[in-house]
Amino acid sequence: MEQKKVIFLEIFVSLFLVIAGFFFWWWSHQLIWIQTYPPSLAKQLLDIIPFICWGLSSLIILDTIRRSRHN
Repeated sequence: MEQKKVIFLEIFVSLFLVIAGFFFWWWSHQLIWIQTYPPSLAKQLLDIIPFICWGLSSLIILDTIRRSRHN
């Protein structure tokens, strides 16, 4: 029973990261003031954050699938 809770928790966290990545992507494209100036460190971070969230989400999902098949 404990293993199933961990799997559901990991799936929930990965879905949350997908949604958070989409939110950051959408929000960074809505910021007009940051697009008018030369790319700063803040703009670069805002451009990278969605991909980090999506990458972590895919790693968590793949790890969950791998561990659920071995049990």
